[in-house]
Amino acid sequence: KEQGISTEIEKGDYSIVVMPDIQNMVRDYGGPSSAYFESYLQWIVDHKEEYNILAYMNMGDLTHNQGGTTEDYVAEWETIRDTFAKTDAAAILALKLSP
Repeated sequence: KEQGISTEIEKGDYSIVVMPDIQNMVRDYGGPSSAYFESYLQWIVDHKEEYNILAYMNMGDLTHNQGGTTEDYVAEWETIRDTFAKTDAAAILALKLSP
C-alpha cells in the first residue's frame, strides 16, 4: 500500500489518474514545479502495470500563458509536449476535461 492507495487490483479492474490544474507546474519550465510535473507523469508510467492505469485526466488549463509567440508560451508547450511523450510512449491515454 502506497500513500493510502490500495494495490489490490482485481482482474478487469483499471485505474484513471486525475491530475489537478497543471498550468502552474508547467510555467516554471526547468524549475522545481516543472520537475514536479515531470515526476508526476513518470509516477504514472512507473505504476502503469501495478495499478492497471489506462488513462490520466487533466482537470484544468495545460498552460498559463495563453496565445502569442512569447518565449514563455513556447517553453510551456515544449514542457507539455516533452513530458506527455513519456505517457504516450507507455500507451497511456491522456484525457482533457473541458467546460
